[in-house]
Parts: sequence; structure tokens; C-alpha cells
Amino acid sequence: MARSIEEWRKAVAEQEQEAERQAELFRQKRAQKDAAIQVFRALTSKYGVPESELFSGDDLSPLGAILEKLETDDQVDSWEIDWLEERELQRLIALVHFRKYKREDDYWSLVKSCKHLRKANLSQKVIDLTAPEKLVKSPDLRVRSALLTTRGGAFRDLDNLSGAKDSAIKAIDASPLSYHPHNLLGAILYEEGSPSDGDKAFERAIELGATPRNQDFEIRSALKRSSVEARETVVAYLLHKDPERYAWVSTFAAAG
Repeated sequence: MARSIEEWRKAVAEQEQEAERQAELFRQKRAQKDAAIQVFRALTSKYGVPESELFSGDDLSPLGAILEKLETDDQVDSWEIDWLEERELQRLIALVHFRKYKREDDYWSLVKSCKHLRKANLSQKVIDLTAPEKLVKSPDLRVRSALLTTRGGAFRDLDNLSGAKDSAIKAIDASPLSYHPHNLLGAILYEEGSPSDGDKAFERAIELGATPRNQDFEIRSALKRSSVEARETVVAYLLHKDPERYAWVSTFAAAG
């Protein structure tokens, strides 16, 4: 009996020691996190990133190193960009690509930057970065077309269909064999309530490599954004054109 009590006391003591060890580990990790937050607080504030992104579980994430690279204008590695993509830190990704554009005069990086700025709801910034006087500096017509397309998308984000259409047409003129500006033009025409003209643009986009899935996505987007009158026109047009394929547009008719 005495041995059992002694064993029990020993077990309790071991449990208490383990609990204290775990508590000490927790205190150390908490102290490390607090120290990291203090070190990087100015940078997370400057670049508009939540402090919570500094950690992956109890470990430091790659964010600290990325912010330090941005401070010194060093190149961010591709795997670090992938990490940012996974967390949808759009503003930071846009800045990474913009820095590369400025550092290397790489206009494709500017295209990527604009794409992520739109995802971050900074469409006016895209319009500023793709002003006409800046576009003419790009020697590659495909790049110019891509920048005009994203510029048109940014105008559309801001409900400026006139600016969007003008940019889409200029993008097509710059690179007629790219399907992206044709898709954009088709979406704009649908949003305006001109679906038959929109179909011509979509058909050309498909000839150049777009898929019907791209088209349906753009039509859905146009219906969400269009006026009630334009939406009614498009719904009636599509249901008459192919009531089985476009049965899904009935939900927009019901929404009014």
C-alpha cells in the first residue's frame, strides 16, 4: 500500500512538472510573439498588413522577411509570392510586382500589379498607373493591350462604362489576337443591355482561345452590375436564344 501511495505522489509530481514546463514554453512563445510584433509593428502598419499574419501557428511566418525585403527594395522570391497569394494579401502582392516593374522596367510586372490592385478594390490606382502617357512607353503591343484591358476593367469596377469601352476598343486595336479585351468588350455590351453585340465580341474571343465558361462568367457579372432595364433585356434575349443553356438567368429575372 505504501508503495502505491509513493507511486501516486511521484506521478502527481511528474504531472505538475510537465504542466509547469508547458506553461513555461507558452510564456516563452508568447514573449517571442510579443517581441516579433514590436520589431515589425512599424512595417505591418506601413504596408497595411494584419499583425496576425506574422505567425504561422506559434512560428514566425515568411511575412517579416518579405516586409524587410520591401524596405530595402530587394527581390521577393517566387515562393514568398506564392505564400502571399495563399493568404490573398492583394495589396502586398501588387506592391511586390510594382517594385519589380520599377526596378527592371518590366511592364508585365505592372500588368500583374494592376490585377492585384483591382482585387484589393483599388481600381482608381489602376487607372492612375495606366494613364495614356504611361502606356505609350511600353514597346510591346501585347503589354499595352493587357494594360488597356485591366484599365478598362478598372473603369468598369467604378461604373464608368464609357471609359471601360474606350479602353477595351483600344486594347483590341493594340493586340487584335488577344481574347481578353474581346471578353471585356462583350461584358460591357451586355451590361449596357446590348447582348447581341456582346455576343459578337464573345464569339471573337472564343475564336481566339477563350472558353464558353469565360463567357458565362462575364455574362453573370454583367447581370449583377447592370440596371434593371438592361438586365430585363439581357434575360429575355438569353432565354429566347437558348432557354435550356441559360435557364440560370431566370434567377436574375426573379430578382428584378
